[in-house]
Amino acid sequence: MADYISVADLKSRLGNKAMVQLTNPDNPRATDINEEVANDAIGDGRGIIDGYISKRTPLPLKHVSRFVKTLNKDLSVYYLKSKLNGDKSTSTEKLHDDAIKHLQEFADGDIDLGLDIPTIQDNTGQQATSNTAEITSQPRQNTRQSLGKVT
Repeated sequence: MADYISVADLKSRLGNKAMVQLTNPDNPRATDINEEVANDAIGDGRGIIDGYISKRTPLPLKHVSRFVKTLNKDLSVYYLKSKLNGDKSTSTEKLHDDAIKHLQEFADGDIDLGLDIPTIQDNTGQQATSNTAEITSQPRQNTRQSLGKVT
């Protein structure tokens, strides 16, 4: 499953120096971005996003909106700063809290995140978001009448 963002996307947001520092919390002399750590943070963010998005639309997404990418960047930055580096600043916490708030609003049907949501026609002919499962089966083969037991 492809990620919504790449390490390069995070690097463009934070800069190379910050990415090197954040992805190498135990090695202050590091000069290269630790791609494994960065990809773990990206994957953690995607996992949170998928958990909320899957409540209203099937995964994987056919189109990843800019808003979803931004949320993935915010959550990835949060994980790099807070979880790995102990940054509990208000701005870091706000990245996480705002992203979760938007995802919850999406799951509740209040916002759309720029995603294509499958729709169905309701009784009035209006489009309604599909949030239910539909089960179909073959017609019943044996009935009481066909088995000779009429009650």
